[in-house]
Amino acid sequence: MRLKTDEVLFVAGDPGDGCYRVLDGLLKVVMTSDSNERILAFLGLGAIVGELSVIDRLPRSASVTAVRPAILSFVSDADFREFGKEHPQVYEALVALLAARLRETDTTIATGTFLPLHGRVACALLELAQKYRTGQSWLIIRNSVLFLAASSFRTIGLREMRNDRRRG
Repeated sequence: MRLKTDEVLFVAGDPGDGCYRVLDGLLKVVMTSDSNERILAFLGLGAIVGELSVIDRLPRSASVTAVRPAILSFVSDADFREFGKEHPQVYEALVALLAARLRETDTTIATGTFLPLHGRVACALLELAQKYRTGQSWLIIRNSVLFLAASSFRTIGLREMRNDRRRG
């Protein structure tokens, strides 16, 4: 299956009829509420998407869109379950995948709770740069992180200087 940039793979609430493996490209996993979008993850080469619906047989929990053109392979729910009977070790890999995603979620929540906006954006850009660094995009992301970090330090420095003046 091929997706073009900005093409939707599935939307939260869609039936979960299987899962996908990213063979090439980049996907964005989001949750939306009243036209607000919260990015949960970016998934690239080798990532699995849609696995929750295969496990619990419930509708999709998030929406997935191609950020760059993507090539995916599809495994139906029935094929996955049949394969799991013959190769139960696939469930160990699935548990490891879910544990890694849960740890990423913990980090995202902590970042959103404890860092100011500049810090959150810098962390997000740095994560993208580390996962998907390629030529020019790496340079743009790295420079954006440096700019945001410098802006954050400048803002913090100015605030501390004002506080020092007030204290006398």
